[in-house]
Amino acid sequence: MPPHNRTAAGDAVRYQAVFDSAVEFAVITTDCDGLVTDWNPGAERILGLPEVW
Repeated sequence: MPPHNRTAAGDAVRYQAVFDSAVEFAVITTDCDGLVTDWNPGAERILGLPEVW
């Protein structure tokens, strides 16, 4: 794997780890159209969102 791909893959792993571990914060991601694409466990707990919607 070229070095730039390893960095991107590592960034994705680090992002997911932070996203999943921020349970005291509601983190919600959207696409360019403003549609919700994902939320973290904190959003589930704080907003009462189901894990799968």
